[in-house]
Amino acid sequence: MKTIEIQHGRLVYAFCVDGRQGNPAFVFTTLPGEQINIDTCVDMAARLQSEVTWIQHGKTSSGICLRFFTPGGEIKFCGHGVLAAAAWLFHEVHTNNSFTFSIAGSTMQVERDRLGRWSYRQQEFASRPIESDAELAEAAHVMGLSSTQITYENGARLGRSCGALREKLFVELPDKSYLETIAIDAYRRDALCERHGVTGIYAFAIYRDERNPRVLARHFPIHCDEQEDMATGGIAPTAIRYAGLSLEEGEVIIEQGGPSCGNARLIVTNTASVLIRRIAGECVVGDARLP
Repeated sequence: MKTIEIQHGRLVYAFCVDGRQGNPAFVFTTLPGEQINIDTCVDMAARLQSEVTWIQHGKTSSGICLRFFTPGGEIKFCGHGVLAAAAWLFHEVHTNNSFTFSIAGSTMQVERDRLGRWSYRQQEFASRPIESDAELAEAAHVMGLSSTQITYENGARLGRSCGALREKLFVELPDKSYLETIAIDAYRRDALCERHGVTGIYAFAIYRDERNPRVLARHFPIHCDEQEDMATGGIAPTAIRYAGLSLEEGEVIIEQGGPSCGNARLIVTNTASVLIRRIAGECVVGDARLP
């Protein structure tokens, strides 16, 4: 086994909005017998301020193993990193409309539909409310919002996922205007997340238009300073369930990232399996290779 440096890679933008924006992941690959220093992956994530997806060929019976890194270290799963890996391989090889990946000891299939969107299946987990005025007020302070406006009486809610690989704290806000003014306090966010045993704060509001309701969301992961996660696929079905929205009549769209929540578009639909949802999004492979 020889250790090499990351010689090239591409930024791939997953969950794009009509070919723009999206959540970036730096994707690179190694061949059998090649090894990358883990610190190199973490340093790359910190330098680019994006997740890193490492495609390892020949590591498992499925042939392709994925590993994921943030500035805080290695993580077990990254939804947009999965789609980015498939889009990268399709761009480089131009052969498959589906790939089977080994991720943290399990296999996952990623598919490309006729519209060119990539998707994978994600379990929907349970959630529970946190009925505490003090905890809701603290969540408001963490996000730089007034605790006199973020109350149970005016429609705000606090809860958490239960059973997910990376648990989240849910903060439902009264309307989308509150999402525009969030100013995260990273220190208090980390303390709040550690107290609840979660890996991030997922703030959202429900926006109802003439068609289907949409979820507008922002996610602030633990131990990432003020960095915002611009698309969060792993928790999407659970967030929709927590919000009380139904997938029975079609799809639910999550628009996520930045003050306007216009950075990413995640499309969640049903599958034939109970509590298994399909997470789909458009991916764009960047042109420039990075040293």
